[in-house]
Amino acid sequence: RLTELQSRIRPHFLFNSMNILAALIPQDAAKAVEFTNRFSKVYRKLLELREQPLIDLAQEMEFTESYVFLQKMRFADSLKVQTDLPPAVLSHCLPPFTLQILLENAVKHNRLSEKEPLLITIGEDGDMLIVRNNFRPRSDEVHSTGVGLQNIINRYALLTDRPVWAGERENEFVVKVPLLNG
Repeated sequence: RLTELQSRIRPHFLFNSMNILAALIPQDAAKAVEFTNRFSKVYRKLLELREQPLIDLAQEMEFTESYVFLQKMRFADSLKVQTDLPPAVLSHCLPPFTLQILLENAVKHNRLSEKEPLLITIGEDGDMLIVRNNFRPRSDEVHSTGVGLQNIINRYALLTDRPVWAGERENEFVVKVPLLNG
């Protein structure tokens, strides 16, 4: 079951990245080439890590930084990501691509502009990783398969009895995921 859930991540990420590339091509061919080069490196990492049930937070952050770089190529100053993680938590584990999925969902479901950037923060509280973003739902209807967050919840349910929490709080969308011991 875990392998099945992990396999859903790859196409989801691929299709979303291809949509970004398609948007970049008519806007800026040089940027599209740079995006393609970076994307190939990120996708290679995704293929390397896809079979692992858990990775440490340090690896997850490395992958997330590359993913954010790709997103900033498209959104520039309309997207801001802040991280506040003490070094001690970087050895804790989580299912691969948890952060990438949460960031992808925030971008997909919220309005972003340079005037009103989407701010995503990644932090921790004890043994929980907390990802929050200012909650500004898009006015246009977004096609969603509902795979992202539910995939994370389902993978955690197979790995631990500690639940994932997601919901709205004070104009923010917040997701809390357990940090696990490897």
